[in-house]
Amino acid sequence: MLNLQKVKAVTWVCLIALMLTSFGLINPQAHVYAQQPVSTQASSESPSLSAEAKVLDSEFTVNLSEEGNQDWIRLGDGYGIKARKAVWKESIQFQTFNARNLNTFDDYIAKFTWNDSTPKSVGDELRYGNFIGDINGGWQLTIPISYTPMKVKVYAGAWGAKGKVEAYFSDGTEPEYVDEFDTVSAIGIRELYTFDVQGDNKERSLIIKSTLEEKRNPYGNISIAATSLWTSGDPFPTMTTDEFVQVQESQTDISLAPTIVTEMKSAGDFDSQPQEPISISATWNMESLEAGKLLTAEVKIANHQKSPQQVLVMMALYDGEGKMEGISYVSRTLNGGSEERLIPGIRLPEVLNGHMAKVMVWEGENLNITTMQPLADFSMKK
Repeated sequence: MLNLQKVKAVTWVCLIALMLTSFGLINPQAHVYAQQPVSTQASSESPSLSAEAKVLDSEFTVNLSEEGNQDWIRLGDGYGIKARKAVWKESIQFQTFNARNLNTFDDYIAKFTWNDSTPKSVGDELRYGNFIGDINGGWQLTIPISYTPMKVKVYAGAWGAKGKVEAYFSDGTEPEYVDEFDTVSAIGIRELYTFDVQGDNKERSLIIKSTLEEKRNPYGNISIAATSLWTSGDPFPTMTTDEFVQVQESQTDISLAPTIVTEMKSAGDFDSQPQEPISISATWNMESLEAGKLLTAEVKIANHQKSPQQVLVMMALYDGEGKMEGISYVSRTLNGGSEERLIPGIRLPEVLNGHMAKVMVWEGENLNITTMQPLADFSMKK
């Protein structure tokens, strides 16, 4: 039986794509940079995970900028994350559970350095980290995965404690990996956990958690110092515009509305004219476009409403003829009275010829589910 709702959705998507192409806004050979790689082919393969635990017994230094080409976090203050990689989308999410306090220590076996963090700083090569001393409490990492091969490294430890480290997929019921440890008295252990993971075309996350089960002395605890995420390809997964349209055609939950695209040429900082109940400001990471470099814009959005607001921040790159060569996006739900920092980014081509970058902020969840209603207009300072 013909699905009329789907036919209507496909018709609207094709019409929008035709209009954008006709007005020169889409280049059929352009690339769309999505939050997750998108496959237009069905896959019967299941996600794969392999893991290794290595006991660390001598001091060494880790360069997080080299080890985490997509994301990294450095733990070590009362709130957990002390520094992290400046990226368009923060992939590594850290949280604690059943823990009354998140404490700090300064004697981890590894030192850490970096040069691409936010807030801007360089690695201090110190040995701090966080520990938890509550029974049945612990820390947890959540990392979205895709079919792009990924490597996650976790620098963890325990002292005077019995517990375990587990790894599992967000849609699974049983852990894919378990490492049980049991130190005695005041003996500590420091371990590097390495996880190689590859997903399929289904959205899911890798969850890594450590739980303190028993204390071997009153001060027993489990700890974590840093985590890095590496991918084998470009940190900004790509798909062609044709593939993007095919993905849209498979969606039936599509809301379409007229839109205005505000052009912004590269260079300097810029601010939006505050539009209550949403205010927006943003900063480019470079004064002018630099060939072969990663262009990002740090977009700060404040929701002055009492109700949540879904926002979709996009960066588009156009060639000298006004044809779109690429687009990246990141979305977030802002709670009432909250402020978020979102960073879209695009890898610039090796040759620039009159290229221009734009940043757009719409209501919406992703490129398939959006009202295409602008939330702010931007002005640029050259």
